[in-house]
Amino acid sequence: KFLHSLMRGSELASSDLWVYTDEKYRWRAKNLFVNFADAVPTDNGSPRMYWGTISHTDKARLWLNPADTKDVGIPIDKIVSSLEPRFGLRQRRDFEGAGIILFGKCFWNKTKTRKIIQLWNNDISRMYISKADEEEVE
Repeated sequence: KFLHSLMRGSELASSDLWVYTDEKYRWRAKNLFVNFADAVPTDNGSPRMYWGTISHTDKARLWLNPADTKDVGIPIDKIVSSLEPRFGLRQRRDFEGAGIILFGKCFWNKTKTRKIIQLWNNDISRMYISKADEEEVE
């Protein structure tokens, strides 16, 4: 529901609403939700809920590349085998245009030319992907 609300342009990402990421951690929505295009590495490595649309994946399906940004990548090499059964992502084209939200941390690559958004603990339960053809389904 968060992803669909954010994708539709709601004011959730700028609201003072409390959002719980688990039983003991809560965040103000405005401090939690970050669109991929606005992602910046945090000084202390604190996590955020990053969201947006997937442009494409690389040929080996090791990285997701968000739309609307050229300097952000999401490594999926450790979880790619879990994506098909959980979200029905069988082919590269299944990723294209899909909405995604994930709880993770943002940091620079070694050369500081690309921002990496790493899924928190590579825990696939902290990620949701909605294929483009499912966007209109409620």
